Formats: sequence, structure tokens, C-alpha cells
Amino acid sequence: MTMDIICNTSYTVVALFRVCQLQDLWQFVLGSFCGSNFVWASYAAMRFSTVAIKRFRWEAHFEPLDASMMTLTSAFYAGPMLFMISHTPLVMVFQFLVQVLPTKKMEAIEVSVGMSTFLLMFASVPFLQAAVARTIFKSQQRKHRKTIPATRFDTIRYNDWKYLFFHVWFDPALQAASKFGGTLYQLFDQEPQYRKFPLFSSRGSDCFVRQVDIQNGRIVGQYRLSLLHGLDFHAKDSSLRIATCTDPHLAKAICVCDGNVCNDVESLNNHKFVLHSGACNCCWLL
Repeated sequence: MTMDIICNTSYTVVALFRVCQLQDLWQFVLGSFCGSNFVWASYAAMRFSTVAIKRFRWEAHFEPLDASMMTLTSAFYAGPMLFMISHTPLVMVFQFLVQVLPTKKMEAIEVSVGMSTFLLMFASVPFLQAAVARTIFKSQQRKHRKTIPATRFDTIRYNDWKYLFFHVWFDPALQAASKFGGTLYQLFDQEPQYRKFPLFSSRGSDCFVRQVDIQNGRIVGQYRLSLLHGLDFHAKDSSLRIATCTDPHLAKAICVCDGNVCNDVESLNNHKFVLHSGACNCCWLL
């Protein structure tokens, strides 16, 4: 999609013209909607910056972002924010950028430099949001002088906003039932380096399984399952490496990660965490 934006610059320029005025509100809304596809520049930056973040171990400086929230904020950046920029002296910078390169035949202006600048602006948005969110999170921890209770990670309320709305509105959180799971986020809270994709929130992909008492039909338990694909096992880092238990665990349907070692395997005693795989190569972690 990022390449589509670059190859179809004319449509993006039309969208920019639409958000520079408020006389026709429909055109303004349409321009905001069309310009929101710049969010793909943010997604691309979030994905390809993972290598650098993991390489320099900057995971602790960024908070994972909700992809749905990024989509909503992109409409704001592509609409109201660009409108404000177009009515400030800052617009002179973009007018200069479209005049940097000479125009070709049958062309009025060369917008490649300006378009690249817009892409870089939108690509930098997630880094700013993630850094600010992490700063706020740390300040709240220092203010209350306590860490986040581990029990909160297994609840439905610890979720991305879209899924939180649907779960709470249509299926209220259980009050009396026992809750289990959320181990993945306990690991992330202890060691941010275990995040495989530091800028992406994986909470929206979690699955909640409920245990029902067949005698009275009451829900007596809830289990939060997370995908293992979001976990970095650090195979090349001995200090953070998560070992895999060699026991087949045929009686377990899902994976469990803890500090316990099965059958006293000596090679696993030096690892802080051990993954106990479930049957049939299950990819869900309790």
C-alpha cells in the first residue's frame, strides 16, 4: 500500500487540496478519508524498524500500539492537522519542496520530494506515540510506587480498545469465575525484550476460553490464550533465552511457560523460563 501511495501521487495531491478548505465539508471529509491511507506508511515503519529496535534493545523505550487506534488517528492527521498546517507559515516549506526538482515535460510541478516528506511524517507518528505512551506508563508507575499486578493480565479489560468495547458491552467481564492466563504479558512486563514485534500490540489476537459447569450451566473459569508468534525466544542470547522442554506433554492441550523443569533435565536448569509445549504443536500459550 505504501508503494501504491507513491505510484498514485496525483490522487494524494487531490486529497490534500480537499482538506485545505472548509467551505465544502463533504470534500473535507472525503479528503480526510482518502488521506488516511498514509497509515500504511506508519505500519511499514513499525514493521521494518523492528530489526533496529531489537538490535539495539530499545524495546523498553516503546509501548506497543493498537493498530486500530493508529487507523483512527491517521484520519485526524490527514484531515484537521493538515488543514491547520496549510494555514500556517509551515506550508511554505512544502511549497519549497515541490520546487526542488525540475519538472518534466507536460508536468506543472514535481511533487516527489514533498510526497516523500509526507510519508516520513506519517512514518514517524507511531514512534512518537509509542515513546509518549511509554513515558506516561513509567511516570504512573513511579507515582504510585508499585508495579502492575500480574492478575490484571488475565482479564478481558486488559485488551485493545476495539475488542475491549465489544467484550465489555456485549459480554461483560466475569466477576466470580476464576481467571487464568496472560503469561505472555507477564513476560513482556518483566522483560520487554521478549516482544517479537515491539511496536505492535498482540492483545487483539488473544482467545478467551470459558469453563462451564455442566450441572448448572454456570461459567466457573476463564482462560486467556495468546499466540506464541508474538514471543521472542532469544535463541542467540543466553541471558534471555527461553528453553523448550523436551517432554512431549501429551496430556496438555496448550503451551505453558514458567520456571519449572520437567524430569529434572540438567540442561534446562540454567534458564529463567521454560516453555512446555502442548500436544499437536499447539501455538496457544496460557
